[in-house]
Parts: sequence; C-alpha cells; structure tokens
Amino acid sequence: MEFFTLSRKKRILPPLLEDLQEGLECVICVDIPRQDPVYQCDNGHIICRCCRFKSLICPMCSVKLGNARCVAVEKILSKCPISCPNNKYGCTKRMAKARVDDHQKECRYKPVGCPVTTCHDLLSMEDVIKHMDNLHRGYKISAKFTGAVQHDFDVTHKNVTLQVEGEDPTSWVPSYCTIDGLDFFIMCWRTMAPARQGKWLAWMYVNATSEVSKKYKFKASITNSNEEKLSYTGPVASLHIPRGQILNFGNCLKFDDETAIRYSKDDELKVYFKVYRTSLL
Repeated sequence: MEFFTLSRKKRILPPLLEDLQEGLECVICVDIPRQDPVYQCDNGHIICRCCRFKSLICPMCSVKLGNARCVAVEKILSKCPISCPNNKYGCTKRMAKARVDDHQKECRYKPVGCPVTTCHDLLSMEDVIKHMDNLHRGYKISAKFTGAVQHDFDVTHKNVTLQVEGEDPTSWVPSYCTIDGLDFFIMCWRTMAPARQGKWLAWMYVNATSEVSKKYKFKASITNSNEEKLSYTGPVASLHIPRGQILNFGNCLKFDDETAIRYSKDDELKVYFKVYRTSLL
C-alpha cells in the first residue's frame, strides 16, 4: 500500500493516486465526495452523501440503492487533495479533505450576497466591488488617512414619509470606503412591510471573513432637533452574514417607522457612523 502515501520529503502526490481520484467520482453529480459516508451500489458504483437520497436506483446499472458504505474509498479520499468547494468562484486551492472545513472559514472566494438589499446575486469577495461599480453605481466615500484608528461618516435617507407609507420601494445602495485595505459598506435598510409597520436597520459590513471582521467595531446613531438620540455599538459584520441574520440577532441600530419620522428633518433621515479598529493588525 505504499503508493497511497504522500512523499514526506516533497509532499508531492504520486501520479497513481491522481489517477485513482479520477475514478472515485460520484456517478450522480460527477464530483469527488467531500464528506463521509461514501456509498456504493451492489456493483460498486460510487454515490456521495449528498446524492444518496436523490435517486432510488443507481444511474449506471439500475440496481436498487441501499445503505452500503464504501469504507475503502473513504480512506483513499482522505489522502487525496480535493478542490476547494468555492473553485467555481475562483479559488484554486487543493487540500486534504480533513482541512476543507478550516479553509472554508477563511476562503476569500466563499460566496457572499451583494450588499444591495434588492440584489440576490452571489459572488466571491474578490468580485464585490467590481459588481457594485458595474451594476449598482455604489458611491465611494473617502476615509481618513491610512492608519487612522477611527473614521466618521454620515449618510442621508431621503423620502422617509413615502417609504414609511409604502409608496417608495426604492432600495438603498450602500456607500463604501476603504480602510486598512478593506472595503466597508455603510448599510441602511427598511424591511419590506406594510405602511408604518417597517423596521429600519443601520449597520456596517466589511468585505472580509468573520475572523478579520472581529478586529473592527462600529457605532450607528440618529438624533433629532429635540436632542433625542438613539445609538448602537457593536462588531462590524462580515459579508458572509446575511441581512436576515443581522435583523434576527439585532446586530444593528434598529427602530420602527414612527421613530424614523420623528428623527427625520425635511423628510430626510441622517444616520451617523463611526468605525474603529479594536485590535492591532
């Protein structure tokens, strides 16, 4: 069984193992199984865990599928370097199956949702800014000089009354800025809801993994002419976190339609943001 081991000196995968890997594809999705268990039909055709319950019979030989595992294939695949699941978004990394989960947490090509609230496109982190500039004409704000610990911004939400009454469904196109080489998005969103029943959310995204986003916090606040003030301070969110989760867990400044009207001036609501670094880079 020596030909199944990696070279300890050069860590190069033997050609025979590469050839074996090509013959271990799932017969349904034609991809290498990435998770155990790996199944097989009575004639030995491989079916991955994800595809096991998509069919009652083997598409290769029409044998009825059972729950027979192929332990030998599982052991072989544990030695085979496989492509990152995000390879269709541009990641070229290959690694042992045991390392995939750790790599996924930090992969720059893990798909994220577009920051624009009405856009449902999924794209890699590498393509977010190009997508924003080409499709949504996002406005870039100049940040302070490189190395500043804190940066201040304010953004204005117009036509507040029309939105509260449900007569202006215009989506918020977030502004963005570059700080420490990272792109931050200033978010302000009214949930889709009947007149005077909406929730308003203000938070900040960073085009980075969750591990990187932990190094930054933001403060969002609104004030009115009566010197009332509402504010929230919390961690900047990675673009990996969907808007619904921001709403459900309350990681944002959140208020209702009546508050939006009370804090607006000339039918415009101004939201003030601060973003600051919490740890050394």
